Amino acid sequence: MSVPLVMHGGTGISDDQFRSAIACGISKVNFATAIMNGAVENMRQIVRSDKATLFEVTDGIQVSYREWCTRLYDVFGTTGKAG
Repeated sequence: MSVPLVMHGGTGISDDQFRSAIACGISKVNFATAIMNGAVENMRQIVRSDKATLFEVTDGIQVSYREWCTRLYDVFGTTGKAG
């Protein structure tokens, strides 16, 4: 019987450490804090403008998440593998 291994708390792990863990059998990585912190930093930069709108803030969040996820898909070796 095969049991999927899950890594909880991937924030702070280097790309090479992720690749090594995946090579050793990790099949799922729970990763949130760094992604959310990136979104918060984007929001901070946007709201520094006196003319910032809600749409700019929410767009900034989406951009941050997209950038993080695109990079992590490459690190995890999953880019282009979704059906």
